[in-house]
Amino acid sequence: MRSSRFDFLEIGDEPLPKSPPARATVSPCPIVPRCAEIEEIIGSYGSGVGEFNSLWGIAVDGVGALYVADMHNHRVQKITDDGDVYTIGGKGDEPGRFLFPSGVAVDGVGSIYVSDRSNSAIQRFDARGRFMLGIGRRGSAMSCLANPADVALDNFNNVWVVDTSNNRVQQFSATGRFLQCVDGGDRFCFNRPQGITIGSDFCVYVTDTLNRRIVQVLPGRHSVGKAITAEGSRTTLMEPCGIAADGNGNLYVTDAAANRVLCITNEGFPFVLVDGENGSPSRRLHRPRGIAVSHDGSSLYVADSLNHRVVRMGLH
Repeated sequence: MRSSRFDFLEIGDEPLPKSPPARATVSPCPIVPRCAEIEEIIGSYGSGVGEFNSLWGIAVDGVGALYVADMHNHRVQKITDDGDVYTIGGKGDEPGRFLFPSGVAVDGVGSIYVSDRSNSAIQRFDARGRFMLGIGRRGSAMSCLANPADVALDNFNNVWVVDTSNNRVQQFSATGRFLQCVDGGDRFCFNRPQGITIGSDFCVYVTDTLNRRIVQVLPGRHSVGKAITAEGSRTTLMEPCGIAADGNGNLYVTDAAANRVLCITNEGFPFVLVDGENGSPSRRLHRPRGIAVSHDGSSLYVADSLNHRVVRMGLH
């Protein structure tokens, strides 16, 4: 197991985009993974560079760089595969600073979108970490936000936001123009949703946390398709939080209360992929939150929140 990517640490404020590094050939992930083995542990508790305090959301770009919402340090950290670390933000309520950031997404040119939870806004930065745009303002009217927990980008770089305290999902253009609001209606009324991702079927999937289910939002419509409850003797969702999708149509969900990760296959079959309450202490999870899948589908990244670290797992 690779213990850390910080062996050769460099610190900076404005990372330049880099060409993808040469990589060894990786065996392709099976269509449905059956196990996840810890291969790397990134970070530890603290406020220094490469340290975390109750990290939450996580994203990974096409060259393996991580973007971590370091929530209680009020910043986002970008960590390259070489171990270089760049920080964005700091505590504050002005543009470019955060109050408890909880979600992060990155587009194909390296622009970074952050759900600035207690400032009730989405902030967009360029690839160098410079503030570009704020989306939303505090409130309950359409296009307003209240404690947004997570953010995701669709294939058109539209911005999907989990508007947590307003119990709805909102969609904006990349320039911040309001597009639509989905509240689930009478049948699928949200109750403190937390996580969001875009599936390979172009549907939006939301962790409807206090309803203990995953809700599917149909593409291009103001409507919900179905709810996934994952009920069963071992797979009942207790507190679904983060969610990610791979290219094969599988969903990966962190269950914060149960300290585990579930996989919901492209056929809708749920199973426990990672039981984070068993094994050695270094392999146990404590309130896992954000989750991301590498672009090649071979690795799963989990924000192990109260262990203050990111865990990378190989999918087999």
